[in-house]
Amino acid sequence: MTSSKNNLNPSLYSSVTQDDLAFFRQATNRLDDDDNAIKQHILAVQAKAYNVHNYNCIRRFAFIRPKIAYLPGYKRALELLQTRKDPILLDIGCCCKYYVQTLIHAVSNCVSSRE
Repeated sequence: MTSSKNNLNPSLYSSVTQDDLAFFRQATNRLDDDDNAIKQHILAVQAKAYNVHNYNCIRRFAFIRPKIAYLPGYKRALELLQTRKDPILLDIGCCCKYYVQTLIHAVSNCVSSRE
């Protein structure tokens, strides 16, 4: 497989917000790492993922944004996951599984697939 790393633009990291970093820290359990260590880790994860699939969402750092929380049905989905007996979360086409990472605290049965 040929490397796609040369298509990555580290300056796009400037779009990463403090909320994005807080989500990433929690999702990866890297709560004590300083901002530079987190940045280097995110850039390494991005390069590795982009070499597997050169999706634009990886290039733009979308994999660290908890954007599901802004979708209209999020609150209802979270309510169902927390109140139903043995709920299952199924996320299809999830690439880096960022929706599952956002909701994992609410459900113990998660299935995710990028295909």
